[in-house]
Amino acid sequence: MSWRYAMVGQPMPLYGSPFADADGNVWLPSYRLAYPQEGSPYTVISSDGEWLGQVEAPPRFRILDVTGGLVLGVLRDEMDVENVVVYGLVGGPSLVR
Repeated sequence: MSWRYAMVGQPMPLYGSPFADADGNVWLPSYRLAYPQEGSPYTVISSDGEWLGQVEAPPRFRILDVTGGLVLGVLRDEMDVENVVVYGLVGGPSLVR
C-alpha cells in the first residue's frame, strides 16, 4: 500500500516513463502509485503519431522490450520473486502468454 497526499494545484501524471519498441512505436504506461514502472494498460502510438491502441498487461508485469509481436518482461509473483517471461501480442486488448 502507498499513501499519496493530494496537493491542490499539483497535477497527477497520467503516464509513467515512455519507451520505444523496435518498430519505432511509443509505449506509454499508465501511471501507478505503488509500482510506477509496472504500468497497465499501455497506450501504443506509432512513430507517425497515430494511436494504435492499448495493451493490457498482467498485474506486476514490467515490460523490458517489444519486437516482432513479442513482449519480453519481468513478472513478479506473490512472493516478489521476479521471473522473465515472453508474451505474444494478439489482435485483442490483452497479452497472451
